[in-house]
Amino acid sequence: MKALSVFVVLMLVIGCAASGDRLSTDAVSAVYQRHAGAHEQPVRYSSIRSWHSAGYHGVVLELDGRRHYLLEVTGPCSFELPSAMTLRLETAQPRRLSRFDSVAVDSRVCQVQAVRRVDMEAVEEELAARREQVVEPREDVVVESADQDEDSSGGV
Repeated sequence: MKALSVFVVLMLVIGCAASGDRLSTDAVSAVYQRHAGAHEQPVRYSSIRSWHSAGYHGVVLELDGRRHYLLEVTGPCSFELPSAMTLRLETAQPRRLSRFDSVAVDSRVCQVQAVRRVDMEAVEEELAARREQVVEPREDVVVESADQDEDSSGGV
């Protein structure tokens, strides 16, 4: 029984350590929001180079010329965005993004609420700084194990 409890505790510690360098979805979303400009409409583009999720209500598109835009979305696809492998844009006009467009993840469609230009350099700097804060060990925290308590009480 003691071996099982040690195993469970060990797995919890490993799980926490593995996820310790990751920021929450809400924290990442807030960083993008802070570094996004005013809503623009329409945004013209010739190609979409890449995309990634910016939380549950945002998608960042890298357009031609290394321009990055945050699409703020609402609707049923929101919870699928952070884990989506594919994304489909449904635009009213070819090669133009506006708040009348949609983003589809699988069969779920979200309405675009805003198209905002993002300062990706500022986003990357802030995310890197936040990740360093999360990973750095705190020196003022002392962790004691149950084994130390047994040894100090005179047990075998």
